[in-house]
Amino acid sequence: MIFVFEAGFSAAHFYKQAAWSKDENQKIFGKCFTEFGHGHDYKLEIAVDCTCDDATDIRKLVRKACSELDHQHLNFVIDEFKTKIPTTENIAEYLKTQLNAELKNKKAEVLKLRLFESPQVWVEFIS
Repeated sequence: MIFVFEAGFSAAHFYKQAAWSKDENQKIFGKCFTEFGHGHDYKLEIAVDCTCDDATDIRKLVRKACSELDHQHLNFVIDEFKTKIPTTENIAEYLKTQLNAELKNKKAEVLKLRLFESPQVWVEFIS
């Protein structure tokens, strides 16, 4: 059975390549490179393939994954983003990995994940 869910979270981040100088980071990343970062209201759309017929547990896992990022500064709170730039693509990949690890116990997997940073900026993974 395929379940489709939507969830959201608000989070801050900045882009910084540690090997680059401050000037180089500023030149490449512009306003996305700041000392304190900036925030977005992310929207997640996800389709999950599951052998069960109860969407409640799956919905809880999706909400839990989003709530762990909600109102956090991703560069400082999520270990992976202390060394990896938290682009929309990398955040979506992180969510997909986290969710698939949890869904494995339910004999389920992410079929499609779309993460919106804004209405014009989004990324999609299809399995």
